[in-house]
Amino acid sequence: MAPITPGSLVVVTGITGYIGSHVGLAALQAGYRVRGTVRDTKKAEELGAKYNELGVDAGEDKFEVVIVDDLTDQAQFEKAFVGAEGIVHVALPGHTATWIDQATTSILSVFRAAAKESSVKRVVLTSSSVTCITPGQNGDHTLNDEDWNDDAVDAFKRMSEEERGNPKNRTAMYCAAKTIAEQEAWKWMADNKGWQRSSPVHPVLDGPGFLAIVGPGPVP
Repeated sequence: MAPITPGSLVVVTGITGYIGSHVGLAALQAGYRVRGTVRDTKKAEELGAKYNELGVDAGEDKFEVVIVDDLTDQAQFEKAFVGAEGIVHVALPGHTATWIDQATTSILSVFRAAAKESSVKRVVLTSSSVTCITPGQNGDHTLNDEDWNDDAVDAFKRMSEEERGNPKNRTAMYCAAKTIAEQEAWKWMADNKGWQRSSPVHPVLDGPGFLAIVGPGPVP
């Protein structure tokens, strides 16, 4: 499939988050127009100003934001994706006892909304090494696209409802949520052809952030 058109519109979900803000900057630097999804516009205004400080054009004709305050709402994504050729799905619902269901619904809502927009050519889903690595157990094994973090999924299945909502189990739930949601995404893609999808697997992310972090909370 041909690459997306230079200067075309790229949508970045959760653009005021750590990863999303860097994705948005890279897209602007590459000459694309960027539309970011946010839960409120205050941080978006700060981000636009920061982009301008960094020497990229984040004017109204280059950078815009839309409100998506429910990451499981397909209708909101459909509005956000109008006219886009590329989509980068970074946002993840916040931790709750039903995190796995919400994360899966969010990804599938993005895919279904993208499938309804004829302009979309490519969708990128930010993955994580926790979807395929079981810490301390992979040894010298070379990972491939058939490897999954089954231990995280099994641990989730053994948890009670109370344990799933306990903040102490947030990391374990995150590993399970990312793994199960991406498995469902691959299944959906196998049954629904049309545009290209890729999932970069990040082991460690480090570097400067563009917006102040005030504490743990839902992904923007």
